[in-house]
Amino acid sequence: MEYQIRNWWSFIWSSGDHIVEQHVHNLDVAMWAFGDNRKPLDVRAWGGRSTDLPVPVYGNRFSHFAADFDMGRGARIASYCHQDDGTSRHIGERIVGTKGIAEPTYFGNISRITDLDGNTLYTAPEKIPQAIVMEHKFLLDSIRSGRRVNRLGTLVNSTLLAIAGRMSAYSGKKFKFDWVLAKSKESLEPEVCAFVKKDIASVPVPGKTPLV
Repeated sequence: MEYQIRNWWSFIWSSGDHIVEQHVHNLDVAMWAFGDNRKPLDVRAWGGRSTDLPVPVYGNRFSHFAADFDMGRGARIASYCHQDDGTSRHIGERIVGTKGIAEPTYFGNISRITDLDGNTLYTAPEKIPQAIVMEHKFLLDSIRSGRRVNRLGTLVNSTLLAIAGRMSAYSGKKFKFDWVLAKSKESLEPEVCAFVKKDIASVPVPGKTPLV
């Protein structure tokens, strides 16, 4: 148990896998673009684990995910994330609309909006505060001013999107998004929360791992 807690990002029960513990931030941006009350109709995802990552030394999580969320009316969220050494890195989103394409980035220094022909309509200033700095400023300002901030609903919706993507990738199943809250019985909580021997679960196998 201690080993798994110290290496929490490598184990499904402690991290939710990297689609939940890391990529959820990118899904959060996508949900923001659709609006707070929009949710997917259904989800279908794929994923796997690189064959050179031995278990249990490197945990039991997947190394890559690809998910398709049907947002209705022909709109979709195409979600991709991976954590493989020696591969190209990119953190960001690409929002395609009827009149143009927005490309926000985590670091905020090359954000831009173009029309559908690639002509630049907007480029972010070179010295723009990082989003992670501004969100903490927003939170601290609200505490100091006494104006309560409650973004719980947004947090839950984005996290649920990531969880649904993980469940679909593990099982290889497509399902209605509402099923996750209405009928899923999945729980990653350990049977015993103590520093005792804890067996490491096997790596999920799409098509064999059940959708619970």
